[in-house]
Amino acid sequence: MPRSVQAARVLVFVLAAFLAALLADTALQGSGPLETAGVLGRNVTVVVLFVLAMRFAGSGNGIRTAATVATCAHLAVGVVLFLAGRTVAWTGFALSFALLALLTRPCAVAWFKRPRTPERLSQGYAAS
Repeated sequence: MPRSVQAARVLVFVLAAFLAALLADTALQGSGPLETAGVLGRNVTVVVLFVLAMRFAGSGNGIRTAATVATCAHLAVGVVLFLAGRTVAWTGFALSFALLALLTRPCAVAWFKRPRTPERLSQGYAAS
């Protein structure tokens, strides 16, 4: 896996850690379930990106495209939150912008479009 794809994966894990900390902080402040659900709803793209990042190592261009679309959606949410006066959105916006740059690099595109070999049968099973 190229360094840019590895770095993108790390950025997604950092975004997920920020989301977990934000959810924990919201819950510990005694906010109601509606506030906690609102935080999760504004950051659902981070959950999607986390699931997609777990598949970066062996998947094709569809995973990269889905991660790029989810990153663009997260950027759009970040812009809207920033315009609404939420300064916390800067962190997610900056990380999402870096993630988009890493996923669209030529070496990352080549990694996801690489030819795949069929999986070999494990020992004990005969090909028929």
